[in-house]
Amino acid sequence: MRYALAPIVAAEDFPVTLAEVKSYLRLEEAQGDENAILEAFVKSAQSYLDGPNGVMGHALTTQTWDFILDAFPWDDYIPLPLPPLQSVASIKYVDTDGVETTLAASEYSVDTESKPGRVILKHGKSWPTVSLNPMNPIKVRFVAGYNAALAEKRMPGTLKAAFFLLVAHSYENRAVVTVETAGQAREIPFAITSLLWPLRFFFIWDGQ
Repeated sequence: MRYALAPIVAAEDFPVTLAEVKSYLRLEEAQGDENAILEAFVKSAQSYLDGPNGVMGHALTTQTWDFILDAFPWDDYIPLPLPPLQSVASIKYVDTDGVETTLAASEYSVDTESKPGRVILKHGKSWPTVSLNPMNPIKVRFVAGYNAALAEKRMPGTLKAAFFLLVAHSYENRAVVTVETAGQAREIPFAITSLLWPLRFFFIWDGQ
């Protein structure tokens, strides 16, 4: 089954603070002239790791998305990408007359513990059987991301360490390649690979 993701509320913060980055790099807090470049490196690291296009397949900080479907699944649940799932705001669908309906929250439960998180029909409930609009009729709006304020949703220490290493790599190596004594350029290896690989998440769902 085809699906799509549409951003609704982008991440408004970063997984790490500027003070944490400076502490990791052993920079003095007073070195304000480094702030702009450090922020650029933090943004670059977040872009590399975060969201549906990031290598991690996770939401690193709180953000809101629409999960868009062409039809309701055969199964009694809908998995949601970009773990960890914090909450589901709504499930809406549009029929062939263009009428939008919100599925009552009493019809389903939200599983925020599993990976991926899921919307699950309650016992005895079923998905609506109306004729759906042929284009993007179903939208599941959900909130995802690690959240330092929620103990159960805090970013794993390994992932945070990898984030610091990626920022440090950019800070210490201002070019994509180095030139060795032989005059041949080689790509600077990312030391974070071994930390990131076990945490990567690939969202695969056929809608069955």
